Parts: sequence; structure tokens; C-alpha cells
Amino acid sequence: MANIEQLPGIPIDGRKSASIARNRLALLRATQEAIAEHGSDVTTDQIAETAGITVSTIYQHFENKDELIMAANVLAFRDWEQWAESIAGQSDDKLKRLVMPLRLMIRMNTTHPLTAKVGVSNLASLYEQIPLFMTGFSRNLESLNELRLFDPSEIELRASNVTNCAVAAFVRHVKDPSFSERDADEAVRISLKMLNIDDVRAQELFNEELPELSLVNPDR
Repeated sequence: MANIEQLPGIPIDGRKSASIARNRLALLRATQEAIAEHGSDVTTDQIAETAGITVSTIYQHFENKDELIMAANVLAFRDWEQWAESIAGQSDDKLKRLVMPLRLMIRMNTTHPLTAKVGVSNLASLYEQIPLFMTGFSRNLESLNELRLFDPSEIELRASNVTNCAVAAFVRHVKDPSFSERDADEAVRISLKMLNIDDVRAQELFNEELPELSLVNPDR
């Protein structure tokens, strides 16, 4: 789980910092639920009702609603990224470690349904999280320098292009029932051409059996 103190919000300090951090985490989880239910126009009253607190308590943790919403979004996707990287890290194959998080993103509805709903309910905020997705992806790309797939100076651009394709496929899969996991996988597989990964190898990577996926509780 992401470190609460690294998220937007009023700084936590003092003897009661642990208690404040727990209360803030509960508020952020409730905010995620409220966003998933009410969308990007969620009000502080709706968030407070979901959290079982008063609106004034919200402002003990955050300067304004925008800061709270941002923190809730960042927490959701950092939790997901840490989980995805832990799954990908189980492979010794660098290309598999690179591609696995992309495949897991498409299946976020299965493993992290609340995060998926939060993401598609506020696309502007979701796309603000792309640099976060790119952090791990760019790091994995750098580890592939020995394969000489492309000019190392192009890592950031190529990471951005492929990540944007993956996010777009994820959003369409969540919002459009006719766009299946297989369709989303295919969209991302094709985007690997931007990394100079040939079709045969890309197909092998996407045919790789996934681990058994189930609902993930980010607080455990």
C-alpha cells in the first residue's frame, strides 16, 4: 500500500500521527467508493456520508475537495501499480516483466474493481496518473537496453505511447461490454511494435498464461 504521508494532504506529524494516518486512509477509501458511485461530480457531503464523518472533519485532512480527490486517485493507482509490479517481478524474463502490468491493467475490473470505477469515472484524473504508470514501465524498458531494441534516448517517448495505448484499451474495455479482454489484449499487443518487439514475440508474450486473478484487498 502507498505511504499516506507521500500523498497530497495536510502534513501529518505529532504524537497522534499514526491515528491520523489511519483515519486519513479510511477517508481516502471512502472517497474512492463515493467517486465510484457518484462520478467526478461527487460532493463533499456525499463523501462525508460514505465515510461516516462530518464535512468539517474532511478539512482537517485536506485543504479542499480537489486535493482530496487527487489523493484518493493517486492512492488507488499506486496500490494497483505496486501489486502489478509484484506479480510481474515473479518472472526472470525481462520482456515478460515489461508486458505483464499492461495485461493486468486490462483486468483491473477483476482484481481492483473500485480502482477501475474510480479511473473511468474521471478520465481527466486517470490520464493525470499516466506518468505514475510510466515510472515502472520506463524502468523496465531501461532494463532492456542490452537487447538493443531502440535508441535509449527514446525510452520516455516510447513508454508514453505504449502506456497511453494500454490505458485507452483499459477504459474502452470497462466502458464498452462488447470490447472484450481479448480485444483489449490485441490492442496492447499491437502497440508493442512501438518498442520494436516483433509480432511473433509479442504474440508469445500475450499467450503466456496469467496467474490466477481474484479480488485484491489493497490494505492487506
